[in-house]
Amino acid sequence: MAKPAPAPPFRPSWPAACASLVAFLALTLTGCHASVTGLAALLLLGTYVAPWRFPEGSWAHWMVRVMVFGTLIAINVQDPSRLPRAGVYHAGIVSAVGELLIAELVLQCWRAWPSGGPRGAVLILLSGAILLTACNSFDHRTHRHMRLLGPAFACFSVLALRGIRARGPAAGAGRRLYAWAARGVALSLALGFGGASVWGLHTYRGEIANAFRDFATSFRARARVGFDGNPRLESGMSLKRSMERVLRLHGQPAEPHLRGLAFDTYALGRWLPALTQQELDPVPIEELTDPRAAAGTVTATRLSDDLDLLFAPLHSAEVRPTRTRQVQRGRRDPGLLRFVAPAPYEYAFSAAREARHQGPLSPPLGPEALLRCLDVPLNVDPKVRELAERITAGLPDAQAKIDAVVAYLAAHHEYSLELPAMHGDPVSDFLLHERPGHCEFFASAATILLRYAGVPTRFAVGYYAHEGLGNGEVLVRQQDAHAWAESWIEGAGWVTVEATPPGGLPAASAEQPAFYRRAAEWLYDAALAIGDWWLNLSWTEIGLIAGASAAGLIAFLWLREVLARRRLARPAEGYAGPRELTPLAARFEALLKRAGLPCPAHLEWSEHLAAPPAGSGRGLDLDAARAFANEYLRLRFGPDCPAEELERLRERLRRLKG
Repeated sequence: MAKPAPAPPFRPSWPAACASLVAFLALTLTGCHASVTGLAALLLLGTYVAPWRFPEGSWAHWMVRVMVFGTLIAINVQDPSRLPRAGVYHAGIVSAVGELLIAELVLQCWRAWPSGGPRGAVLILLSGAILLTACNSFDHRTHRHMRLLGPAFACFSVLALRGIRARGPAAGAGRRLYAWAARGVALSLALGFGGASVWGLHTYRGEIANAFRDFATSFRARARVGFDGNPRLESGMSLKRSMERVLRLHGQPAEPHLRGLAFDTYALGRWLPALTQQELDPVPIEELTDPRAAAGTVTATRLSDDLDLLFAPLHSAEVRPTRTRQVQRGRRDPGLLRFVAPAPYEYAFSAAREARHQGPLSPPLGPEALLRCLDVPLNVDPKVRELAERITAGLPDAQAKIDAVVAYLAAHHEYSLELPAMHGDPVSDFLLHERPGHCEFFASAATILLRYAGVPTRFAVGYYAHEGLGNGEVLVRQQDAHAWAESWIEGAGWVTVEATPPGGLPAASAEQPAFYRRAAEWLYDAALAIGDWWLNLSWTEIGLIAGASAAGLIAFLWLREVLARRRLARPAEGYAGPRELTPLAARFEALLKRAGLPCPAHLEWSEHLAAPPAGSGRGLDLDAARAFANEYLRLRFGPDCPAEELERLRERLRRLKG
């Protein structure tokens, strides 16, 4: 009798390895040392490339275990944050126990397991204990991660247990009874897992939708988004410019200027107060709505987490944030609305039925605000006052003065993003030397000139919406950041003053996005749409989707198995035999193939099984295989094939297949 081939080095199945890595990640998120889990993950993956293992029962394996455990205990004892302060059940103790379990799992993977040992079951048991340790989280912020990692661990564990063979009685009716019992247990687990999956998918659908959104953000390069809360006039714009998308408008706004905030104090080339110095008061959204004056409604989706302002036209009849009952509103600038929420965040604003409607973003100008909007600091060159008086001389009203100032700036200044160095007060240098400038210079110059002309004016920043998508939507990018002025006309209210020449408006100067950016944006939108679609599914729809997915997976696995059997079940020509024996030969050939011991065409079964290659035949009882081959040959070339002997041969094959 030939000596059985040595068992190959143990390598965990890919589902068992994935389940272990998920448990490692879960423990890392709850406070475990990332260096420990990272090294453990590398060692676990190293079992797939390294053939060497610790011999079973060797002293070296125990010495390494003692060294690793001692090192982990020393690391945790030296960390003051890990020392218990009240009892043993403490975050540091829990994390330390989890690290010890991780070390034991990795050491088990590097053991030389005896033939027929439990193998993957031990890994699932240890990884489950690690995940249980991670679930004892002392930080509520990790609960969201656990809700996502738990179902993933369950999926990989079920797949790993599917490949673990149960060891039972050797033969006979007891063997069949044991096999049926194991199948019943597996069916019960599968049904329980299916029900738990549907429940988990419905309960945590919000987290799953957020995962799609987090995945979507990976397609976006980190770009500059937002506003400088303290605008200053320099050669470069303080307004950040990039191709990053910031707003998506569902509907065409009545006016393209979407204001974010305004500044009423000018000092040495800066506009104050800074955004961080703005005093904000909570205000209920009822104060921001006036349905009687509302006409068309535009829904805005904020696409960036870096923006927490609600942008809307100055003359909006109402602004309606969602998922909140109140927002923060600026005390000096009532048109400043702030609400912190993760993107994508939706809010709506409505146009007014009447032009220049003075809605919630444009309340009347008070006495103190009036003085601030007329103040010009002493550092502005006196010649600027003379210029303002010359431009607006003899004009009867504020609107005529606004038109004159805008016409003068367009006639005497060019729009440019490349500016020379300026000396002294930037507005004075820009106006008196007829310098080129960008939108911040035009808006600042118009503000100062109008103040000298007696028209209360302030400096405003926001976005200029112009990029239509052809489906009734308008896209706003960071490159559409813009500055303009807002003037108060007695008897009419606030009006928008656009002093930048038409060629300098974002509609004319904005860069067109490249094809690859369009593709990345499409992927981002698709991921968001999938997340939102999943979030709105009902119990019935989730159950149907889960059932259809499971049926599709089962059908795929069945079809793959059928095709594999047809491909592998081609016995050698000499083993075709009678019609009763041919299926048995095909199944035996397929069994050898799955065990990594395919029989070459030029060898007989007995010759091939007498001296199998080293490391082959994993999970296959070679003695039983030899017995089947000898019995098959006896019946194949015998005078007849009795039914009882044929049944005995089938029973041998069933035992081989387990």
